[in-house]
Amino acid sequence: MIKVLIVDDEILVRIGLKTIIPWEDNGFELIGEAANGEEALRLLKDNPCDIVLTDIRMPGCDGLQLMEEIRKLSPRTKCLILSNHNDFEYVQRALRLGAADYILKLTMEPSELMDKLNSMKEMIRQEAEQSLETSRLQVKVSKYSREAKEKRLRELLIKRQGTRAEVEEMMQEFGLRAYEPPIYVISLRLDRYPKVLEENNFRSEHLLHYTVANILSEVFKKYSDGELLDMGDGLFTILTDRYQEAMVREMQDAVSTFLKLSASVGVSSPFEDILDLHQAYDQAEKALAYRFYVGTEALVYFDRIHYAEPDASSAPWLQEQWEKLLDIRDEAALLDYLDRWYRSVLDGPKLSPDVERENWVHWIHLMDGFARRLGGGPGKRSWTISPESAWTWPGSC
Repeated sequence: MIKVLIVDDEILVRIGLKTIIPWEDNGFELIGEAANGEEALRLLKDNPCDIVLTDIRMPGCDGLQLMEEIRKLSPRTKCLILSNHNDFEYVQRALRLGAADYILKLTMEPSELMDKLNSMKEMIRQEAEQSLETSRLQVKVSKYSREAKEKRLRELLIKRQGTRAEVEEMMQEFGLRAYEPPIYVISLRLDRYPKVLEENNFRSEHLLHYTVANILSEVFKKYSDGELLDMGDGLFTILTDRYQEAMVREMQDAVSTFLKLSASVGVSSPFEDILDLHQAYDQAEKALAYRFYVGTEALVYFDRIHYAEPDASSAPWLQEQWEKLLDIRDEAALLDYLDRWYRSVLDGPKLSPDVERENWVHWIHLMDGFARRLGGGPGKRSWTISPESAWTWPGSC
């Protein structure tokens, strides 16, 4: 329905306009009537409409003044002017102000009024379609621009590309502001991501990432501005020069509260130059890898990590010692040795997670070789460690 307001200081004219045509049968809804411009404006503030059918001469706020106020209040509203034969100068001014059309009150026929109203209705329909199409195009342009920007930023993070001039040109092209040092890169990764996908509580990986990104964005805009990027595979990266630990903690809490998932975070050292983006991203990833030692929902700062240098001569899996205990079947000593190794890893100087994993993989191969010599192997265990002695690695995520 096209909403219409009638404005005229003569009550008989208003009554005639309300009864001269079947409004609703032709797709129009009368929202009310007013005796002058002031009354009409009060109605329009609470009841927006599509067409105002207004007299041009009224005491107080006349039709011209009413049109000027309507242009400010509701620019899309159309005005159809009711005039007399001697109102030609007023009509010209009304048309210059944007009136859609005019009609002479004294000679007006129902069919003439209906034709003008239908013409205005079609004009409103076309404008609405054009506005909708413009909005769709704007959404598409915005989407493609955002995707191109995020793709370029991901390239800068993962592998530094371009000279300073090229990076600055890219930032200007996509409307990225100049970052003031110190600048941080923050990596947030969903813990145990393969298991999360396997449980399939979110129907699709795309929906999961979309939901997480929305939650993180809501927290992010409370504390800072910058860029939040979906890197895929359960990883989200933030670029900002207004880092606050409270923001990161709230992000972890929000993911836990709304999605029942845990997330760990790695934070780069502060850096001074946007060209160091790749180095900072690498730092954030290395900090994130430290959750291997501390477990889920970790918050690790790169500049607080101090890895020990690997020393082959003091490796805890010295083959001779293990083989000796295995040969004599000393389960208690083996479990004690294993437990001391585990505790030393947690309590002592930390090796790089990759190096530590290699140590444990080597130990698994050693145990597997021993089992095979006894005629066992996968599925054929001729020697076991009791279940009550088992422990769980904290960072198995």
